[in-house]
Amino acid sequence: MSFAISLASIFSAFIISGIIFVFSNVDPILAYYNLFKSFTNTALLSEAVVRSIPIMLVALGLALAYKANFISVGGEGQIYVGGIVITFLVLWNAENRLLPGQLFMPFAIIIVFLFSSVWGIIPAFLKAKFETNEVLTTLMMNYIAQIISNYLVIGPWKDPKGYGFPHSPAFPEYARFPLIPGTTINLSIFIGILASIVIYIILARTKFGFEVKVVGDSYSAAKYAGISYTKVVCLVMAISAGLSGLAGMSLLSGVIGRLRPDFSPGYGYTGIIVAWLCNLNPFIIVVGSIFFGGLLVGGEVLQSSMGLSVGITDVFQALLLITTLSGEFFKRYRLVWRR
Repeated sequence: MSFAISLASIFSAFIISGIIFVFSNVDPILAYYNLFKSFTNTALLSEAVVRSIPIMLVALGLALAYKANFISVGGEGQIYVGGIVITFLVLWNAENRLLPGQLFMPFAIIIVFLFSSVWGIIPAFLKAKFETNEVLTTLMMNYIAQIISNYLVIGPWKDPKGYGFPHSPAFPEYARFPLIPGTTINLSIFIGILASIVIYIILARTKFGFEVKVVGDSYSAAKYAGISYTKVVCLVMAISAGLSGLAGMSLLSGVIGRLRPDFSPGYGYTGIIVAWLCNLNPFIIVVGSIFFGGLLVGGEVLQSSMGLSVGITDVFQALLLITTLSGEFFKRYRLVWRR
């Protein structure tokens, strides 16, 4: 029954989207063919996987936070923190020449994770100690990180050889993730796969994972059992923010090659949708992220081949989230008609 409800929810999203296509004077069959073309074309599928990497890392981190019932929407800001840190490291090493090229990326991954974790602990600490609403704090911190990032590329980190364009100097080759031969996919995909395995082990095989589930199910029960709420939420947000910071690093070191204004097209918010749609399951999130990466590429195909707005992809994603979350109601409750 649970599986049937999930299928019905996804099918409902397709039906509603088809109705929207019809009212927009668009052939829904042709629109869906172009939307999912990225899964049948090798080059487009490779690009879909590239788009999925930051989404995957954010969604995996958020899944852990949501298991503890800490409703973070701060993935977008944490992406920008990761982008700021990796750019600082690149500029610092270019000036001081302290790290050899072969050691730079492992060192950078650790530092980006740690600094992004500190950023994520701030709203967790405020929630634990002062009962501050985590949705508001994480959302506001998104704008703070994005504004700082934009200031840096317009001001002190602006490339003096960039002909006035607001971006940092290009990253050297040693600060870039290598590509998988024959594809456009960079090696940061393996960080996402490894993260999914680690988070599964944490939740399924460790004492800390058990504490996360208890805190998520009942704060009162966790307190009665002697579980430290502060410790749990701070640790889950440290891991969550660290992974989102690595998502920012994967964007800059894997795709763009330099810091520029507004470099994330909303991957932090897409990660929220993926985490919930995949039922917070780390392994399903890997597949779901690739699916959503394909939707983003398919939206661009729709735009170029049929002249539709790329926003139609956002509408389809939103409908998927709404119908899936609505389906969760029927998984948890049974409707009984009484006379």
